[in-house]
Amino acid sequence: MSMHYMEGGGFYFVELAAESEEKIEAQEEDQHNQQTKIWEMELAENVKCNLSLKRKREEIRCMMIEDTAEQEKNEEDNTTKKMKTNDQTYMAEEAGHIMPYLQK
Repeated sequence: MSMHYMEGGGFYFVELAAESEEKIEAQEEDQHNQQTKIWEMELAENVKCNLSLKRKREEIRCMMIEDTAEQEKNEEDNTTKKMKTNDQTYMAEEAGHIMPYLQK
């Protein structure tokens, strides 16, 4: 900014082009920084959401694996029980006994 004197004793200020260009550049930089901050916040939020979804999928997958393992164990236990019952029935029939709980 420069100060100029008038003939009547007054003065006025003139803003030089360089300072106004600096202000414009500063405003553009501020605007760019604001846009960058907005973008960074959106990116962080998207990453957070994706991680949450990934954790949920992993939890569901683990639960499904546990359920499958439990079902297989139950099926194995049921098969073992059936085999024992069949063996006992066969052994009782060989001995000539009637299994009262198996009669209909």
